[in-house]
Amino acid sequence: MQAEQERKRIKDIEENVKNAAALTVYPECDYKGKPIVTFDIVPDGEFSSMTMNGFGDNTGKSFILPPGIKMDRYAKTELAGVKLPHKGPSYDRCSTIKSLHAESGTPPIS
Repeated sequence: MQAEQERKRIKDIEENVKNAAALTVYPECDYKGKPIVTFDIVPDGEFSSMTMNGFGDNTGKSFILPPGIKMDRYAKTELAGVKLPHKGPSYDRCSTIKSLHAESGTPPIS
């Protein structure tokens, strides 16, 4: 029964990623643990970006990425190693994230 509840919990998260309000990175696979990163979608006409060069003693293991946010994730700190780009809606149940760069909205014209 507990395994069935866990599968339902994961399925609910993945099916509702399009309704999520923020990029959320979890310290454990299957979206478990207290989120180590949250990055909100910004209103239309605004722009925001975030870079995390590491997460202290933590490593991101799973994430949900709603529409409106782009993220580049890396398996090494300081945005090093192979860049794996994602555009929401997207999710990953189990991976290694040691640094990331995320953007929401439209960048200003310079």
